[in-house]
Amino acid sequence: MSNTVTIHGYDVEVFVISVTPLIPAKISGPPEDCYPEEGGEIEWEAVTGNDLLNDYINNDESCFESVEEQLWDQVSDSMEDDRY
Repeated sequence: MSNTVTIHGYDVEVFVISVTPLIPAKISGPPEDCYPEEGGEIEWEAVTGNDLLNDYINNDESCFESVEEQLWDQVSDSMEDDRY
């Protein structure tokens, strides 16, 4: 799935390889019914054709987090649309 994210004002195409939906933790009730959160992972690759930009995206923590946040917003919206 191809998505577009914005990095420092520039649109960059990103290919989403896989998504594991987040299953929220259950932290109330009897201990035997509680469990930690699971999933919430997204695997992606920038499609820039520019190795320097790819390295920046993957190695700059704030940039990487920004891309992941934008992708989660887009993927979450897509999953909600699929439910209806």
